[in-house]
Amino acid sequence: EGDDSHSWLLFLLAVFFAAIFLFAFLSILFGVVHFRIVGQYQNLTNNMFLEFRVIDSVTRMSQAHYVLIKNIIDDVSLKEYRKTRKELENVMAALDRSLTDRESRVAYNGLKNIIRSIDDDCENSLQRAIRGDVRQGLEVFDPIRRKISYVQENSVTLILNELKNANILHERLYR
Repeated sequence: EGDDSHSWLLFLLAVFFAAIFLFAFLSILFGVVHFRIVGQYQNLTNNMFLEFRVIDSVTRMSQAHYVLIKNIIDDVSLKEYRKTRKELENVMAALDRSLTDRESRVAYNGLKNIIRSIDDDCENSLQRAIRGDVRQGLEVFDPIRRKISYVQENSVTLILNELKNANILHERLYR
């Protein structure tokens, strides 16, 4: 009878520790899944912030470019233009690394092509202005302004894709 109660006690302890182990394992598993989804959600919100910054950065770069062309010999304007251009490059590099959704990637590639075109226009007109053809350097501003409206449209499309993905993650988080 003593061995029976002893084996019964060992069985209950084994069940107790198995239950504790199972609950600990499930807690860790749910924690990992939760933090993974929260990390993806954070990445999406960071992307949306960067995508909005693209609009601001392109606009500021084109404004700095306009001031530079108007004051072609001004070192301060050249530094400001180079600074805003570098900021835009940094934002785009961050988006290059962080976008994972296929639809967002497609919209981003279109956005990137437009921005490259704006950057090329700015650089080409700057070279013309440096060579003394300021009038031709200034002629790019209307096309650049139109391209900036495409940047805004593509950025909004990209942000909407990210919001859709954030909503999907939100639903997964609370299932």
